[in-house]
Amino acid sequence: MMAKGTMMLVFAAVFAAAFCFIAISDTSDAAPVVGPDDCQYELNGTEATFLRSPEGDVSVEVPDTVTIDNVEYTVTAIGPDAVPPSAYALTIGMNVKTIDSSALDRSNKLESIIADTAYFSDLGGVLYNADHSKLVFYPQSKTNDTPYISDDVKEIGEKAFSYADAVTKIEIPESVTHIGAYAFQFCTQLTTVTLPTGLTELGDYAFRGCFDLVEIPILPESLNSIGENVFKDCTKLQIVDIPESITAIKASAFSGCKGISCVSIAEGVSVDPAAFPGFTFYATDGTELTGNGLAGILFYGSGTETKLYDSRTGFTITFDNGSDWVSSKKMTTTADGKLPSFPEYEGFLSKSHAWYDSKGEMVDENTVFTEDCTLHSSHTKPDDPSDTKPDNLLIGAVVIAGLVALILVTIIYSPKRM
Repeated sequence: MMAKGTMMLVFAAVFAAAFCFIAISDTSDAAPVVGPDDCQYELNGTEATFLRSPEGDVSVEVPDTVTIDNVEYTVTAIGPDAVPPSAYALTIGMNVKTIDSSALDRSNKLESIIADTAYFSDLGGVLYNADHSKLVFYPQSKTNDTPYISDDVKEIGEKAFSYADAVTKIEIPESVTHIGAYAFQFCTQLTTVTLPTGLTELGDYAFRGCFDLVEIPILPESLNSIGENVFKDCTKLQIVDIPESITAIKASAFSGCKGISCVSIAEGVSVDPAAFPGFTFYATDGTELTGNGLAGILFYGSGTETKLYDSRTGFTITFDNGSDWVSSKKMTTTADGKLPSFPEYEGFLSKSHAWYDSKGEMVDENTVFTEDCTLHSSHTKPDDPSDTKPDNLLIGAVVIAGLVALILVTIIYSPKRM
């Protein structure tokens, strides 16, 4: 048998070896350390991740290497929130291989990104990968309202244009097949988007918070689905036209789109029950619809009241206010011949106005229509054929009086025949 003292020595040796193994194996120092110029880094073996530039920096330069405690590390990555809100310019180090998609989340003043490395390059201050096949980041404060995107690009990266407030129009080249998640989120002035005909993937939240979008872009036949929250909080969105090439609309795709007034969904589309949260859809017979029951139906209604009705068998009612500076508004009745709601539209269509049909009869939200028709506002009310016009009577009376007077004068002053 092993002596008691020997057993204790063996146990101690094993414990010490295990402790040393653990200590040697943990070569990563996960806690941020402060390097030159008060920048923060995360160290991992011989490499470092650039974590944060000090608040107040106006020009951020990510170095090729960094020396901390007399040890040199190669800077190979840029972490989330690395660029402060004060920064106007960012220069990428030669050894950076990866950039977190949230690296620029705080940099709302950034105007230019400079890179010329084996992994990244820039065109006009816009960051691409080395061969320009992927647009990585577009600086949020760049002033171009219609950004140029290289024809070599095949992919728009995650958050690539996120918070680019100045952008009003996007023309995505035909070479692009993939648009990443959050790619254009909170481009708050974006009004026009042209998608390429070969697009196969549109990431979740891609157009979230694009408040000025009135109509979703034309979806190409190559695209099969609309992902989660793609158009979330596009509050001015009015028209949603889903082509037959789309096979699925996922949850919350149109969440927060309070202004929707027309939804057209092609046959065969799989609609998640939560794709249009806050909206109620009705069939022509008044039945409430959801999920796949929405496929193949045109809906029209009032987004402000979150009610949309199947309009396939309704009548088209045109509201004409007689003004050149405001276009006519059209609404479609439900199957019972009534309008889903009496319209309010930019001040000239409202319940304070009186509206008349072609016979001069006043109509309101209770009117039942039996055909397509045009309604006129108070100042363009059509003449009622049965009305006796005071102006015409007065003119007639004057004419008759004149004729009588002329006859009398002729008789009085005519020379008598001898």
